Amino acid sequence: MEPERWQQIEQLYHAALERVPEERAAFLATSCAGDQTLRQEVESLLAYDERAAHFITSPPDEVATEMLAAEPLPSPLGKSLGHYRILALLGKGGMGEVYQARDNRLDRTVALKILPTQVAADKERMQRFVREAKAASALNHPHVATIYEIGAADGVSFIAMEYVAGQSLAAKINGQPLAVNEIVEIGSQIADALDEAHSKGITHRDIKPANVMLTLRGQVKVLDFGLAKIARPQSIDSDISTLAQTTPGVMMGTVPYMSPEQALGRDVDFRSDLFSLGAVLYEMATGRLPFAGASTSETLDRILHAQPEAMARFNYDVPAELERIVRKCLEKERERRYQSAREILIDLRNLQRDSDAKAAPTVARQTSGAVSLLSQRHKLVGLSALLLVIVALVSAYFYLPAKKTEVAIDSIAVLPFANQNRDAETEYLSDGLTESIINNLTQLPDLRVIARIPPFASRAKKMIRSVRGNHWACAQWSWVGCCNAARA
Repeated sequence: MEPERWQQIEQLYHAALERVPEERAAFLATSCAGDQTLRQEVESLLAYDERAAHFITSPPDEVATEMLAAEPLPSPLGKSLGHYRILALLGKGGMGEVYQARDNRLDRTVALKILPTQVAADKERMQRFVREAKAASALNHPHVATIYEIGAADGVSFIAMEYVAGQSLAAKINGQPLAVNEIVEIGSQIADALDEAHSKGITHRDIKPANVMLTLRGQVKVLDFGLAKIARPQSIDSDISTLAQTTPGVMMGTVPYMSPEQALGRDVDFRSDLFSLGAVLYEMATGRLPFAGASTSETLDRILHAQPEAMARFNYDVPAELERIVRKCLEKERERRYQSAREILIDLRNLQRDSDAKAAPTVARQTSGAVSLLSQRHKLVGLSALLLVIVALVSAYFYLPAKKTEVAIDSIAVLPFANQNRDAETEYLSDGLTESIINNLTQLPDLRVIARIPPFASRAKKMIRSVRGNHWACAQWSWVGCCNAARA
């Protein structure tokens, strides 16, 4: 959509909000001047403005369910529904209540979604209930909860599905950022599940943390295909092709995670799920929603027009590559987003690989810390020895001639240092110290330096015994050692 068109919608939307509800229809009829598309877009925003702020995290069908339930249903806890014995309530949603139950036939624990009688009387909702079962059962994937059966007993419709022991992603986030490695791992698994669903022609349309379960081992399970859209129903079941239809102008999904096209009640495709995945990644990284307003209408307005704040503002550990991935998911125009879940999965796995590669040298440095410290100590000792030897030699050179002796020192032999601690990492100091001494002594005037370095200590000792006449022999047998003078 052109920016001018967005601006026109926004101006009419805010102008209509300033009027009482009874005057808005007449105002739009006059302002839109027969432009029905423009009027529908403005009305779709206004339709959600009067919702209470606490409904912002609930899809529209959940609100409708509460309104339909005029009187509370008797609790089924402890009772049997067919061959399932109901044990505990797991949660409530727009498509019914979910219970933990025991399958008495196969002796296993399942999750049982029960459709209330009031909702079952609604043909559209019953169709959606069946669609969820058939859409999810078409997916055989480790990150999608398995559907066991759809059935009815005692006039109650239900879906039996895989029971996931763990916690929802919403509970794990709980307003706090997750570790980067967790974000990447969880995001990769959700993307993998979406890639499988999209390959079967299924668009989830309600990806959010509450619909993602984490097992006790951290494995992702995507739940709730109640709002799923089936683009190619023939790949699943031809008899549910009519269930893929969505009334134009009706928003399907949960507001804070909706794509712009969902917010406008337009037709959606796989890329709408990718926008929602971007919102989930953002929330995992920051503990905040990317588009949060004080009311539903304000949230929708931000989804349509605003850009999310930089994730690094709320979490300094977020790498730039993860921020790039999330921002590409949250592009307003579908053509500018990732075009498939597979693309996101590849980028997340590459980020995970690069992060692991950077972490490996860090671990190696930590484990070798003690060895490095020891090596540094050896180096300091070696340098100290070098300084002591040089000072001793220079002092001897100037001191001995000053004495009234019969013999003056006019030559010196530097013998090799021996690495007595047998540390291979400091072996180079043996030759390095010797060469350094030789180089410094050759700078002194009137002093002959014997620079021949025998390869073994035994030859060095022999060399000391062979020194005759007016010579100074310096032998160093350890890092600290001493400097010995040998005279004839």
